Amino acid sequence: MKAAGTARRRLLEPVVAVSMVALHSLATAAPVEGTLTLNGRPIAVTHVVAKLHDNAEGVVGKPLLIVVADRAIPPGALDGIGESVASQLALVGKLRGLLFRIDPAKPYEASLIVLDKPEQADRGLGSVVIGSKEQPAITGLQIGGDKVSGALVRVPSEAQAIAVSFALKVAAPLVREPAITADLKGSAIKASPQYQAALAYADAMQKGDAAAMQRLTSRALNERMATLTTATGAAAMTERLKGVGATMKAQLSKVHRLVERGPRAALLIDTHAWITMVKEDGAWKSGD
Repeated sequence: MKAAGTARRRLLEPVVAVSMVALHSLATAAPVEGTLTLNGRPIAVTHVVAKLHDNAEGVVGKPLLIVVADRAIPPGALDGIGESVASQLALVGKLRGLLFRIDPAKPYEASLIVLDKPEQADRGLGSVVIGSKEQPAITGLQIGGDKVSGALVRVPSEAQAIAVSFALKVAAPLVREPAITADLKGSAIKASPQYQAALAYADAMQKGDAAAMQRLTSRALNERMATLTTATGAAAMTERLKGVGATMKAQLSKVHRLVERGPRAALLIDTHAWITMVKEDGAWKSGD
């Protein structure tokens, strides 16, 4: 969930709904050239993949995603408009590297997410906006039908909010967002299984019903929540989630469109706010 998603994260940073695709096969990935240093330590990145979103939802400001990582990246790891599976893998220590979000019309700037497990369980991934016209985040950007290439550079500096530097050349296979399988408006939204599942999840949070929350969330969200609950304490987490549930209910009342793409769906509130759902084991569940 963003700004709906973002609003929920602000109330419960960084308790975010998460989801993962099945990891039975690996995404097509290309090797990556160059170096990456994080907090003074080198990370050997070996794989790169990219995705270009069609932005049919009208909420994606930076539709080109590029991930460089220290291991193979699962298929679908960049799908959706919320938190990516790549980010969620990093949160639990199953992936290290960088995720770049880029607007091809403004390639000199990028949103950078550092894919590295936080030292504290209740922290999210580090992120920062990088690049300028004078010192672009990516140069030589080329986007073809099935490939994207360019050079990504960030030099070390004592003024950096996040101590990460890199000099990378990428030539990655380019995948597209899965096709839209349903696009609902009006009364059809509230009748949809995605909306009903989201409402049930919000109600479970507001009531502090742990069993219902576990049933209504993805496997990855449950894994993340277990870690956060251990760090925070079950009673404190339950109380925090009650407020999040009330906020989510208010957001659900403002949903004006539902866009489904196979096993993922977005309940759209406005251009800065949405709630995402994933389908697991035949049922829709809360997840980013």
